[in-house]
Amino acid sequence: MLRSLSVGLIGCHLLGNAAVASHPQAEPVWTYKVQPDLLGQGPASSLSVGSDGGIYFTTFKCVYNMLVGICVNATGDLMKLEGATGNLSWVYRFDGAGMTGIGYPRSVTMLPGSSTMNGASENGATSEMAVVLGATSAGAQEGQFGFFAAGLPLRAGAPGLSCDVPLSSGNRLEHPRNKSTQDACESSGACWDQGTDEERCDLVSTAQTIDCADPNPQSKDDCLVASCCWDDKYKPGRCFKGSPKCYAKSVNQSGGWQTARPGPHWTARDLAATRITSGSQPTKYGSDEVATTTVALMECESAAPPIGCKVEVFEASGTSTGLNGTKLMWTLDLPSSCDGGDDDQVCICDCSPDVCTSPPAVNTVAVVLLTCSSKGLVLLALDRLTGKQLWKPQLLAAFKPNTALLDPPPQPIFDSRSNLVFVGYQPTFKTAFLEARDMSTGAKKWSNSLSGYGCEVVRWSYAGALSPAGDALLVWDGYGISALTPSTGAAIWKSSGFTAGNGRHLPGVSFHEVSSTGGLGSDKETAVLVLGNDLQPSCMSCMQTGFDVIALSLKSGRTLGKAKSPSLKPIATAISPVGVGDLWVHGDTSNPPRMHSTIYAIKANFTQYRSQDTPILM
Repeated sequence: MLRSLSVGLIGCHLLGNAAVASHPQAEPVWTYKVQPDLLGQGPASSLSVGSDGGIYFTTFKCVYNMLVGICVNATGDLMKLEGATGNLSWVYRFDGAGMTGIGYPRSVTMLPGSSTMNGASENGATSEMAVVLGATSAGAQEGQFGFFAAGLPLRAGAPGLSCDVPLSSGNRLEHPRNKSTQDACESSGACWDQGTDEERCDLVSTAQTIDCADPNPQSKDDCLVASCCWDDKYKPGRCFKGSPKCYAKSVNQSGGWQTARPGPHWTARDLAATRITSGSQPTKYGSDEVATTTVALMECESAAPPIGCKVEVFEASGTSTGLNGTKLMWTLDLPSSCDGGDDDQVCICDCSPDVCTSPPAVNTVAVVLLTCSSKGLVLLALDRLTGKQLWKPQLLAAFKPNTALLDPPPQPIFDSRSNLVFVGYQPTFKTAFLEARDMSTGAKKWSNSLSGYGCEVVRWSYAGALSPAGDALLVWDGYGISALTPSTGAAIWKSSGFTAGNGRHLPGVSFHEVSSTGGLGSDKETAVLVLGNDLQPSCMSCMQTGFDVIALSLKSGRTLGKAKSPSLKPIATAISPVGVGDLWVHGDTSNPPRMHSTIYAIKANFTQYRSQDTPILM
């Protein structure tokens, strides 16, 4: 099979640039540019909206070995922007460890908090939680990373921020007013460090990302004269700003957790996590639900050649320090090939030059993933508590042994209402399939072929594919968005009149409650937010520079609103839109090798473009 040549872009392949669409760009309400590292890198993950209206995403900055030109340490940031203003609320680095490794930053998985506690739990166990995939440098010069999973509670109000920020982590960010005395600093609501200048240089290597000056000193003597910090571990050495004396409060890590670090050297693109609540216990806040998190990772000791591949499932509970707090529940080994002659034996897939499976998915009952057998691509379902197979591996696509998949399959999606799991895969360069399987037996309930996948790859955002009420499954098909009935696969509607696309996740949609007459009034209906342009649906249309944020009715597919993004980049570089109040927040990322992201917020527009595009009702 051919392998997709997407040069790091997931979405319409970027082949060139076309003219900007004619209608005027929206003025941004706010813009946030991710701080770049020394070589201009600063990509952002897809965006998530918290229950507090904040915008959450991850990014990373590299520390480079300039002699060989590789990133040898990556500090990954979990960042929160205020949804209404775009102001940076806080940054968290998990004690200086990178969050993403090399490539696109991983998305944040948001787990809802307890409705009874509203985020006020003493230890954060029932607050809304951000779960991320992290990476720790495996050595000073190798450019290799070990991956781990981490969870951070997102408390509401004052309990969410603290001065208890480890100095070495690099999480002590300079307070905007940067007061020079302790009294002035603390009276402005900031935190004061009474340590010496030498101590404030004691940052872990992955947190040494703020340049001393521009241009940055390249010798130790010049660096120290500039009152900055020097680390000669990397050549020609690193001159950086140390921890500030007056620093802003950071998110309280109590109640968070991490799996063992540094962890394996390869992992699937996304992790899986779900919240399990059982019983209650008394706290000073009243009765507090007991909550644990089940986390599933697909990982290998190395990517090429594959060694020691396995599924690992953890039970995670918060700790007072935010460290550890996980217990390995079970492991399933996946050998590098299925050579035992057993048709039901499962092994890792080949996505040459890398190994691959789908990321796992987890709910209260099962862990499921797509992997391989001697016959082809299979769906595997395992008991969440024990790891035992719930039913025989189900063959999805037959192919000869040692055949490479085009791309890693996307993460399966559970539908608890229909007791189904949705899986997607791409057996040929141009065709992809979406299937629904019965979670009780593994039997196929329905299967749909999807077109346009010579231009796109079959990958979607877990949160953006099934509607909030579970009454529609959104898929990218034929350069547009289709809504399907989850239980049958029957089409409800299909968008028309524009090319829909997105660079990271398909269908690249989110959901926003708006007025049924197009607006933000009291007569609410659910809108599907998607990126598109005015050209007729085609692969070439994805080369269009400039794109719109489009709001479609989830019920009918009609256009409720549309606004042109301030971005002048093609859809293939875009970051999916999310709705926050009356704003549509989205972004773009420049192409490799210097990937850098900008995030925009524009006013939702429900008047000028309403109902121009007519959906195809099925």
